[in-house]
Formats: sequence, structure tokens, C-alpha cells
Amino acid sequence: MNRVFDIVSGNNKKYKMAEDILSKFYTCLNLRWEDKLCELTKIIDHSSPTKELQALFPQLINNIFASSFSNGWNLKTITCDANKGNRQLFEGLIGFLEPQGPMFRLCYKLMSDQQLKYDLPLNVLPLDLQMSLERGRCPQFYTDMLIMDSQTMNFVALSLNPFDYYIFNFALHLVNNNQQQSTWENWNSVYFALACDYLMHFLPSDPNIP
Repeated sequence: MNRVFDIVSGNNKKYKMAEDILSKFYTCLNLRWEDKLCELTKIIDHSSPTKELQALFPQLINNIFASSFSNGWNLKTITCDANKGNRQLFEGLIGFLEPQGPMFRLCYKLMSDQQLKYDLPLNVLPLDLQMSLERGRCPQFYTDMLIMDSQTMNFVALSLNPFDYYIFNFALHLVNNNQQQSTWENWNSVYFALACDYLMHFLPSDPNIP
């Protein structure tokens, strides 16, 4: 009887913890920037790679890269211009999204489950690439990522690990955005600062330099 009670009690605790993670996540998305980034960092660093953490990951990605001004994080328009009072926000976003920041810690934490994949629909890719993949004429890089619809026998999505899913969405945030050119060609924006950081960190010119 005690054994049954322990199992039920343990399950209730796990359910409560999962509920708390999701509740905290949804709550912090509505906080002001400083508090949002702080609370998201706490959730990432203090949570184990549970199904709830896996489930909130694509929601966080969507929140970051949403194209609408009210929901996205405006990475291409926020600059380090001190005259606009953006310096603190600029540094906060860089700190959260930089290669060794909380966002990538979340990616690596989730990658402890090697079977975990997220689907990226082909219709969000640039048209030329989308058509090549749909026709099966694709670079070797994409071969193991393609998902085929069993009914139509057409390729419909890419199956990506958490790291690749983030990087793809980061790249697509630039090429798929409908904003006018002048609004995203800010070379002192968060987006381009991160792009430079990612290139230097993940694709160093000298592979012998850590």
C-alpha cells in the first residue's frame, strides 16, 4: 500500500513540476524584457530535459522570430544606439542568444535525447530550395532530414535536432521577412551582431583556434 502511495505521490509531484514549468514559461512571455530574459534563463537552467521543456522549445522559437512587431523580439530593429535607449536591451538579447548563452544551453540540454526532432515545413523555406527538395533534387546535406508524406509520397518537411531547428529559424528570420529593406539592414542590430558571433563561433576561419 505504501508503495502505491509513493508512486502516486511521485507522479503528482512530476505533474505539478511540469505544470509549473509551462505556467512560468507562459507567464514570463508577457513580462518586460529584463524580467522575461531573466525568468527564461531560470527555467532553462533549472529544468531537466522533460517533455514539457521539449514542448516549450518550438513555442519559444516562434516567440523570438515571429514576424509581427507585437510578438517577435525585433532582433533586426533593436540596435546598440545609446541615443535610443536600447543599449541595455541590446546587451540583454545578445547575452541570451549568444553561442554560450541560455538559448544554446537549452538546445544542448534537449539534444541529450538523440531521438528528439522538430519538423520544419518545406513551405517556409526559400522557393528555390523548397522546389529542389520537393522534387528530390537536393544536396546531400538535406538527405537524412527529409520527411515524406506516406499518402502523397511528397517531401513535406525537414526533421531537425534542436540546434539545427534554431539555426534554420534564425536564418529564415532574415530571408522570409516581408519588412522593407531599410528596416532590417541595420548593421548594428542584434540580428547582425548575432550572425557575426555565430559565424565566428561555429565556423571559425582557423579550426585550430577553440
